[in-house]
Amino acid sequence: MRRRTLLGAVVASLLPTLTRGQVRRPRLAILSPAPRMTDSGTVYGAFTAALAALGWARDRNLDIVERFADFAADRIPALAAELVSLQPDVIFTFTNPGAYAAAEATPTIPIVVGPAVETTLAELAGNFARPTGNVTGITLQVRGQDEKCIELLHTVMPALTRVAVIINPLNAGFNDLVDALQETFRSRGLTLVRVDARGADEIDAAFAKIAEERVAAIHVPDDASVTAHGPSRHRLIELALARRLPVASTHLRFAAEGSLITFSTDIPALARRAATYVDKILKGATPAELPVERPTMFKLAVNLKTAKALGISLPSEILLRADEVIE
Repeated sequence: MRRRTLLGAVVASLLPTLTRGQVRRPRLAILSPAPRMTDSGTVYGAFTAALAALGWARDRNLDIVERFADFAADRIPALAAELVSLQPDVIFTFTNPGAYAAAEATPTIPIVVGPAVETTLAELAGNFARPTGNVTGITLQVRGQDEKCIELLHTVMPALTRVAVIINPLNAGFNDLVDALQETFRSRGLTLVRVDARGADEIDAAFAKIAEERVAAIHVPDDASVTAHGPSRHRLIELALARRLPVASTHLRFAAEGSLITFSTDIPALARRAATYVDKILKGATPAELPVERPTMFKLAVNLKTAKALGISLPSEILLRADEVIE
């Protein structure tokens, strides 16, 4: 009896030492405003594949905790708070709602955003060259990219006068977009018609307004709830083609699915770049050491099939400049 008691006391005395000797794996939290989409053309798929290529294996040398909002923007803040409660070493997220929710949930845990619009990262990082808080990452676009898309659309359709711009009013990154676009519209003698849509449920109502406004074309800035969300994107293009309205967008998938023209960034490439930021933070870097980056490569795509269906002749200068011509 005494031997058992003595043995128990020895084991009990060793337990704290054994516990101290255990090595905790680093923990990554992924806050996705979208559903779990693992193909390489999605942010989540490109990011996780790049992370694996950098040597990080789930449950081997990295714990990964994830939350997916399925494009329900109102769920994102609560999901961010849940992830913060799990005490991750770094949080990866994307889109403006994801960036703002993560930043609101913690002022200390490093956050990598990849991507979100430039105005969002300007607010959250403070300084692009040396972020002043706990947020860094990659911007979705550069300033002037939507304006360039409008210029290309006007080159294709020089008689154009009225263009609808679809805006998600819940996207804080778009607060100044309409004002920025107005100057481009004025310089080209165009009238901008703002049409709000928060997601798939409001696309039909948006087209009712578009019909009332008698616009001749539509521009769609890159917003996760409208452009990245498949049902929203598909319905928007379907209705536009049915009404013989050409669509221009800064989202890379639009031209392949039926819009007339896109001038986009390579979003999967941005997500892969964000994975290198997470890798560096897991190895000891801080957000202040990782400058916010802007995209440097852009892709012009035109859809010849759509152009023919709409009776639009694409100028040779556009065809020669295009990185992709969809036939």
